[in-house]
Amino acid sequence: MIVTLAFHSAFRIGTGNADGTAHATIDRDTPVPASSLKGLMRASAERLLPYRPEVVGAVFGTPRRPCPWHWSPAWFGPPPGLPTETEQELAERRIDGANPDQGPEAEYLAGFTPPVALRARVRLDPATGTALDDHLVIAEEMSAATARFTVTRTGPLPLDRDDQPLFGLAEQDHLAVLACAAAGLHELGAGRRRGLGWVSCHTAQPHLDDALLARFDRLAAPLNHAPGQSAATGQVPAPPPGGRSTMTTTPPRPVPTTGSTVTVYDTVVTARQPLALATRPAGTAPTRTHRHIPGSVLRGALATVWIAAHGTPDRLQSTAPGLYAQFLELFEGAVRYEPLYAPGWQTVPMSVLRCKYPRNQQCADWVEDEAFPLAGSSLCPHCKHPGAHSKGAVEPVHTQASAQESTRDLVSQTLRLQIDDGTATAEHGLLFTREALRPRTRDGEARTFTGRITVQSGISAEALAWLTGPGRHRLHLGGRRSTGGGADLQLTPVTRAGVSGEAREGTSSRGDADGPGVRRLALRLTSPALFTDPCGLPMTVPDTGELATLLGVPVTLTQSWTRHEHIGGWNAAANLPKPVELTASAGSTYLLDLADPPQPERLAHLADRGLGLRRTEGFGSLTIATTAWRPPPPPAAPGAAPAGYSDRDRVEAAARILAQTGHGAWFLNELRAYITARSQGAERNATLLDRPHLASLAPGQRRTVEAIWMRPDHELPLLDAIRVHLEALLRSASITSADTERADGTGSQGGEQ
Repeated sequence: MIVTLAFHSAFRIGTGNADGTAHATIDRDTPVPASSLKGLMRASAERLLPYRPEVVGAVFGTPRRPCPWHWSPAWFGPPPGLPTETEQELAERRIDGANPDQGPEAEYLAGFTPPVALRARVRLDPATGTALDDHLVIAEEMSAATARFTVTRTGPLPLDRDDQPLFGLAEQDHLAVLACAAAGLHELGAGRRRGLGWVSCHTAQPHLDDALLARFDRLAAPLNHAPGQSAATGQVPAPPPGGRSTMTTTPPRPVPTTGSTVTVYDTVVTARQPLALATRPAGTAPTRTHRHIPGSVLRGALATVWIAAHGTPDRLQSTAPGLYAQFLELFEGAVRYEPLYAPGWQTVPMSVLRCKYPRNQQCADWVEDEAFPLAGSSLCPHCKHPGAHSKGAVEPVHTQASAQESTRDLVSQTLRLQIDDGTATAEHGLLFTREALRPRTRDGEARTFTGRITVQSGISAEALAWLTGPGRHRLHLGGRRSTGGGADLQLTPVTRAGVSGEAREGTSSRGDADGPGVRRLALRLTSPALFTDPCGLPMTVPDTGELATLLGVPVTLTQSWTRHEHIGGWNAAANLPKPVELTASAGSTYLLDLADPPQPERLAHLADRGLGLRRTEGFGSLTIATTAWRPPPPPAAPGAAPAGYSDRDRVEAAARILAQTGHGAWFLNELRAYITARSQGAERNATLLDRPHLASLAPGQRRTVEAIWMRPDHELPLLDAIRVHLEALLRSASITSADTERADGTGSQGGEQ
């Protein structure tokens, strides 16, 4: 269902954070978030269905029943009157797959962001009628003509114990509630009593006609129909043959020939909305998120897609045994889901020593791996202080940008509050802060996470076709899935040569491990692992007997670097909590001495299989290393010059574009102040683009200005070089203009004489 918003005034949906120019700010990436749209539509439905709260709960979800619908953020189209070349340029900027046929989040990423204006408010003294001291508030607001958002079904409709639609609500009943709730939405955001946020909504499909209104009127009436009947039609919709929708199978992709019993697929997840992947609650705000996508989260998201298409496994066990067996193959046996990381992020092994309080860049770059020591000392050679062991966290491992900058680029914080239904104001004490992974990089590109999925060779053709047949899977990861978490999943088969030729974490080569004479290995966990002794009691180290069986040679555990944690979870299929298990944390490292060199096939099998229990749920993933861990080399910086272009070329091009905007002198003054502020610790920002006199900039010029102002800290000398070159261009242009005027004046005088 596509809903069109028509704005009748400016609006502001605040982030809860201030910046250097305003106390109340708007999120440029998501001006109208999905959570606001869902909350407003739910409030509208509650007003329109005062006698049927159970209908509202079935459509919008309850604490015990997830919502089967997903809201996208609103995306804006370009304003009317743009020239053709601008529209073409906007189309060229679209991310691959960004069209309405492939999901709302993709089109949202390719949309047009309206300009932001500032509004100042003061509080008046009721006695004197003048402004009170310290009561000036500057807030951002946004103006637009129209926007659109979508509501799509991503989960099965709720059923009762007799496997019938809950409260007799068929899908058409859900759509009627959603369409009427959207039509009843007339305001959004803050400042509604001051004239902001007035809107109207309409839907094209379903159309708000007399038949739909009659259906909704029957739903809104007090319950007076027989149990099990549809509130709108009085009849229970007939189920499809077999009790569930049948699966449409597509021909499976050709499986690459491999020398082992598994097939490896490179996995790429492209985020389309913020991903809230909450960690174990710590009892404090904010609710933290993982810095990567755990394999268990990917498995759960794929299982949700499968259940939405075929039904829950407990019902399929008796009605469709073939589909039930397919579910077990995909999520309980034949497929292993490994963690996925953003570019430049890795799990740092616990055997790694680093300087805890670096005094300079040399201290910050120092790394020593105790599993394969090079210097043989645990002291930093530069400051002579003891090194600190890594805690096994997922961290930015490239030294191109600081850890704080990388974290700010990856993780965002969102403030939310609960609105009092009676007063339409914030309720006291109900303020929530949640972290989420940003869907876009600071350069505006879609954020990707990469990893692996391993599939056993005995998997059925039907299960493999479901997993790998589509070009991409539309997933919703983490929490708040009805208003966020949108992502795309793509799988690419990898040949065995590609797997055996390089390590999965980039720190060692499996070719080194395959070589003759390798008798010492380091196992590094990339996800938590559940180890038990022969009696079934939990352990934080692997069983050497199991390792000896897998490697085919006697194994001795020489040293280990471990931490432990307790991990639970929720079984969505059974609607029950999972048992809390004692696990060895990700990053734990185990140094093994082998009696004889193992066979390369056994090493590959161990890396693909993992260790411990519940491996199909994402636990026990590992890498095998024979050399010391070192940070991988950083990739090319965003915006780096292409091959054949130097930094000087970039500086000249940037300065030339700034001069061609017609605001070169103004940009020069702003750039001086900005470089000074950045050198004193200020954060990067491009808020100057919101100035009214820059509204006429072409999209290409705006992107160039934003790229210049968002350069990382280590490129401040590049910014200063741009400033110097821009100043030289302006001075040269001024001299040329003066010479031209002088020549024109001389020529005129000569003509008069």
